[in-house]
Amino acid sequence: MRGPIRLGLRRVSSAALALALAWPVAAHAQPAETAPPAEAPPEPQRPPSLEADAPAPEAPPEAKEDAEPGPDDGRSVESLTPEELARRQEQIRIDNAQLHYQKAGSHYERGEYAEAAVEYELSYAAVPGANTLYNVALSHERAGEPVAAVKALRRYLALPDCAELAPAERTIRCTSQREDAARALAKQRRLVGELQLDPAKGVELREIKVGGRTVPLDDFPILLLPGEVDVEFFGIGSEQGRLRVARIKAGQTSTLYVAPFRQEVVVTPPQPPGNPDDELRRQQQRQRALRATFWIGTGLTATSGVALAVMGGLTVRERRDFIDSKCERLCQDPNGQPLGTGFPLEQQANFERYKSVTNALVGVTVALGVTTALVGVFAFRKRNREQARVIPTGPGLAVRW
Repeated sequence: MRGPIRLGLRRVSSAALALALAWPVAAHAQPAETAPPAEAPPEPQRPPSLEADAPAPEAPPEAKEDAEPGPDDGRSVESLTPEELARRQEQIRIDNAQLHYQKAGSHYERGEYAEAAVEYELSYAAVPGANTLYNVALSHERAGEPVAAVKALRRYLALPDCAELAPAERTIRCTSQREDAARALAKQRRLVGELQLDPAKGVELREIKVGGRTVPLDDFPILLLPGEVDVEFFGIGSEQGRLRVARIKAGQTSTLYVAPFRQEVVVTPPQPPGNPDDELRRQQQRQRALRATFWIGTGLTATSGVALAVMGGLTVRERRDFIDSKCERLCQDPNGQPLGTGFPLEQQANFERYKSVTNALVGVTVALGVTTALVGVFAFRKRNREQARVIPTGPGLAVRW
C-alpha cells in the first residue's frame, strides 16, 4: 500500500490544499528508507463533485495578509448570528483537521507510524473524511498493530461506496479504495483472532474483563492477538464470578460459552423409609461410646476406692502410733533420766505422708465417681435427638442441651 496522504508544505492556494486534504494526491513523496511496498495499489482519482465538501485548510501567511476580514472578524461570540457562529465553528474544525493532518504526514515520513495514526484519528474526529480514515488503517498496518488496522479498515468499508452513488450525492464520506481496503483487511485479519461469547439462556452479566480490562458486552465479538487470555465474568449477584482462559488463534473466531452461575443451595436428600438417618446413627454411636466410658469409669472408681481404703487404714494406724509415742512432758527412763524432747518426729513424718496420699485418693475417687455417674445417666437414658448430649472432650466432658 502507498503511504498516507501528505499535504504539500509549499505555499499554495487554499483551494489546492483543500483538495490534498480531501483526497490522496498521486504525486506523494516518500523517503527512500520508507518507500511503499511493490504491491501498493494505485492512488484513486478524486471525483470532481467532492470538491465542495472538502475541508478548507488554513491559508498561507501572505494569503491571510491579503484577505479581507470576514463579517464576524474581531467580533465576540455573543454578537454573532447563528449562521455566523456555525461558520466560525466549522472553520475551527477545518483548521484542527488541517493541523493534525499535517502533523500526521510528518510523522509518517519519519517512520513514526503509531504517532501518525494518532494524528490521523484526531483529524478524522474533526472532519470525518474517508481518505483520512484509510490513512489511519495504513499507519496502524505499518506500525505493526493488526488489531487497530482491522478495526479501521472495517470502519472504512462500512462507509458508502462512491461508485454506487450519483455524482451529486458523493461527499468526502464515501470511499473509492474499497478493493485495496478489502485486500488489506483480509491480510491483516489473518494476523489476529476474534473472540465472541455464547451466554447460556438466562445468564445476565454485570461486567466482563478480558486480560484485566473491562469490555462492554456490546463490543463483542472483539479482536485479539493470538495466544491465551484470561476472561472474567461477573453476574448480577455479588458472589457470581468465574474465570476462563480463552485460546485465540490467528485468522479464526473463538466462541466462549458462558454457563449459568451455580447457586450454592444445600438440599437434604430424602431418607429411605424405615431406615434411621445419619443423625440417629451418630447418636447411637455416641451412646455406645458413653456406655463403654461408663464401665471404664466404674472400674477406675472401684480401683481408686480400694486404694483409698488401704491407704486410709494405714493412715489411721500411723496416726495412732504417733499419738501413742508422743509424751505430755519430757519422757524419762526408769532411772529418771530424760530420753529426748518428748516429740516423736519419725512417727509424725510417717503419719503426714500417709495422710497426703489418702487425701489425694479421696479427691480422685470422688471425681471418678461423679463423672462415671454423670456418664451413666446419659449412657442408659432413652432420648431423642432433641435431648441433651454428653461428649467426652479431652480431660473433661461437654454437655449439650
